[in-house]
Amino acid sequence: MALTSVASISLRVNNIKAVDLSTLTDPLQIAKSLVLSSGTGSGKADSVYHDARALAKGDSELLNFEDGSLDDQFGDAIAVDYIKMLYIYNPWDANLVVGGAATSGLAIFSDLINGKLLVAPSSMLMLTFGKAGVDITGDKGELLITHENAGAAATSYDIVVVGASA
Repeated sequence: MALTSVASISLRVNNIKAVDLSTLTDPLQIAKSLVLSSGTGSGKADSVYHDARALAKGDSELLNFEDGSLDDQFGDAIAVDYIKMLYIYNPWDANLVVGGAATSGLAIFSDLINGKLLVAPSSMLMLTFGKAGVDITGDKGELLITHENAGAAATSYDIVVVGASA
């Protein structure tokens, strides 16, 4: 299987202000991307997990990207040692809390206060971890996702994880 991955972000802001007899503009354009080729090692990825998942009000789930318990879209087990890209989209009116696993939590969240990030309603989270990725070996491969009690009775979210098995 060949896998090519591109994560990109662009930001365009045009700030306009009328001053006396003229109009000042401050156009800002930023475009950045991370491109990974197929394989393992730096600058490469060989696994992708994506799913539209659902959570009942107040529920949580633990996704383990290291132990082979998740399957890709072809039905093959995924077991990655390095996460290169993480994307979560929350289209509903309830907060999702990402991270905070008591043990075996993803190392990317360990330096945060309580090890958690909030993905607010109608928001997305996209993180890239450079060509090397973040090492999740040694029981650091679990991602806890929790539906906060406020808001909708149930919610769904989209998740994509791109990684390398070595």
